[in-house]
Amino acid sequence: MKTITYCFAIIVFSCNMTFAQNCDLLCDGDFENPTVISSPHLVNYKTIECWKTTASDSILEFWDLGFNGVPSFSGNQFLEINANEVASIYQDVYLTAGDVITLHFAHRARVGIDTLGVSVSFQNNTPVILGYYADDDLVWGYYTEQYTVPATGQYRISFISVSNFYNVPTLGNFIDAVEVCLSPVGFAEVNLQETFLISSQKSTLKIDFTSQLKGEGILTVFDLQGKEVFRISVDNSRKQIATAPLNSGIYTVQLIQGRSITAKKVLIN
Repeated sequence: MKTITYCFAIIVFSCNMTFAQNCDLLCDGDFENPTVISSPHLVNYKTIECWKTTASDSILEFWDLGFNGVPSFSGNQFLEINANEVASIYQDVYLTAGDVITLHFAHRARVGIDTLGVSVSFQNNTPVILGYYADDDLVWGYYTEQYTVPATGQYRISFISVSNFYNVPTLGNFIDAVEVCLSPVGFAEVNLQETFLISSQKSTLKIDFTSQLKGEGILTVFDLQGKEVFRISVDNSRKQIATAPLNSGIYTVQLIQGRSITAKKVLIN
């Protein structure tokens, strides 16, 4: 049976300009590069792009889906933060004061319960901890956090191995499906979750509109790479739709009505 998990990120147009949300602040959020030849695949971060580690030996540990019975959350690969020692992984991004970033990520333990921390730090200042997340080795947890940028400059977004079940430095904290989206200055994030509800019917998404639509709108479904896979016009005469069949994966369902944009992230697996 298909299962579905969803989170909400709703953005309301607050001025007369074209809406644009950038979800490409971080690269290789699905840990698909480099391609794993055999798991575990140990790589010096200095030889690849995107992710860096605080580990003294500079090693990142990639796994392919199914190794030791562990599925990836999305795509074909994921990362274990602790390779040969306890570490953090990170990427640096340039942000503007007033920006709002939304972080999405999946976390899972290797054995027992592992705990992950997420932080944002400005130009080597004391990191701001966005949260701690404890998950077991049975299922992936999927999380969303937001952060409002206080000053313009360089920021480091870090995923921190806090603890693992056996307290073994070489084990712990799988991570996958990392995405950081930017809402530029001039947009306000609000919580308006009742615009529509999403459920799954086999490989399709069933979408029920739960509040009165304000005129005509465009409902679009995007895959994890941002490719449009479904689009339909909606108005008050349409209370429910079913999308075309979809493959397993993460999707974003977006509804645009005039100057209002509502988006929800969903998972089909």
